[in-house]
Amino acid sequence: MGIFSRRDEDGYDIHGYDKKGYNRAGFDKIGIHKVTGTRFDENGLDKSRLDKYGCDLEGFTLSGHDRFGFHRSGGHVKTGTRFDEDGFDKNRFDEDGVHRITGTKFDQDGFNRYGFDMDDGVHRITGTNVDEDGFNMDGFDEMGLDRDRFNMDGFDQIGFDRGGFDNGGIHRITVTRFDEDGFDRNGFGETYGIPFHRITGTRFDEDGFDRNGFGEDGVHRITGTKFDQDRFDINEIHEITGTKFDEYGVHRITGTKFDESGFNKDGFDRGGFDRGGFNEKGFNKDGFDADGCVQFELTSVFSKIATSFDSDFSAVIGLAYNEPTKMKSKLFFSHDKKMGIYSKEFESFSNKNVIHIRIEKTGKQSNANWIKPKDTGKKQGDNFESGYTLIVNFNKNDTALKKFVIDKLGELEFGSLTSGYTLHCHKDEDYPTDERAKELLQTVTGLFSSENTNNKKNFIFPDILNDVYFQPDDVES
Repeated sequence: MGIFSRRDEDGYDIHGYDKKGYNRAGFDKIGIHKVTGTRFDENGLDKSRLDKYGCDLEGFTLSGHDRFGFHRSGGHVKTGTRFDEDGFDKNRFDEDGVHRITGTKFDQDGFNRYGFDMDDGVHRITGTNVDEDGFNMDGFDEMGLDRDRFNMDGFDQIGFDRGGFDNGGIHRITVTRFDEDGFDRNGFGETYGIPFHRITGTRFDEDGFDRNGFGEDGVHRITGTKFDQDRFDINEIHEITGTKFDEYGVHRITGTKFDESGFNKDGFDRGGFDRGGFNEKGFNKDGFDADGCVQFELTSVFSKIATSFDSDFSAVIGLAYNEPTKMKSKLFFSHDKKMGIYSKEFESFSNKNVIHIRIEKTGKQSNANWIKPKDTGKKQGDNFESGYTLIVNFNKNDTALKKFVIDKLGELEFGSLTSGYTLHCHKDEDYPTDERAKELLQTVTGLFSSENTNNKKNFIFPDILNDVYFQPDDVES
């Protein structure tokens, strides 16, 4: 070839065309292929080495996306995930590894979603049983984790599945059976307490089973009976107990010893109180039963309480115990009212007790120590100023009863000086009055009373006091 021919040894000029006007790929200057007579060669590529979709030999456009909208990195241009709008990845496999065209786990060439041959498990690129990233044919690495770092059971390294639920069905963020959108691990949510599936919009999923695995006929998908593995039926009623609690007291829905409202199989909450606010003994948090009767201790439970006033400043309270209680008793008697109260003490079992309460205005006091609650910042008789003195006499010495009285009087700002049968109590007030004294007596007796009578002049004991050795005329007024 002459030095002035300006063609290379293969016969192509400086622009890359031969004498007939075709380049090395067989395209002329206007892009027509010499063999196919079209813009594309035998491999379907044009003069720019792009196919009819504008993709290169690897299937990607100049922007890095294939004709299905997937980028080289695997993300889809519209969904922003590794799946397109129809749920298929760049290799045309769905989330379950089923190919869009073949409808199997392998494509037309016999490779699965990760590029492994269906016959020998060899990867199409590495030629080994693992791909470029070290994952095998089933999609797991040597640690047994998949590309999303989930194990073969579908849980991550801290125990949550792809939906964020642990093995017990509790969501990692909401810490309930439901995710942020209100659906459980099986895709069921609730509207006004009625379950529905997020896809079907009914109480049954795509396979015709409800959230507990029961079909419309009430037969469970696993057991094939009317009861599931835990012996609950379609209405979540247990086969043995007939309730939503199993034989161990665990609730069907909450998975704890308590139902959605916080009550156990016996109907009591964590504090031991039922829906009406009473414990198994029938008393509320304040120690009263439904009839207003008070409870002090297990051995000091009163079935009936009666209060009577023998003056504006004096009252007697009768208490009937549920069970005979051993205590010290005192007989009150007097030959002469002016000489005060005389008594004789003895120990016995009794079903009843009587408290006599008297209040009066007082001036300053001295030489006494009072029993009172912890410092509340309020005056409680500890500086012995003017105010009100309360004398509480007990017919029988019940320690639990006295403690209750002392505690309750402390709440009313009375300090107490105690002995076996008597409490001497004081409440400070700068300007004591008779009206205030009457009011305080009513408040104190109100701590006990479920029945009140005002027979101030003709004082008559209620029936429950008939056999108690304590007569109104024997009381110093």
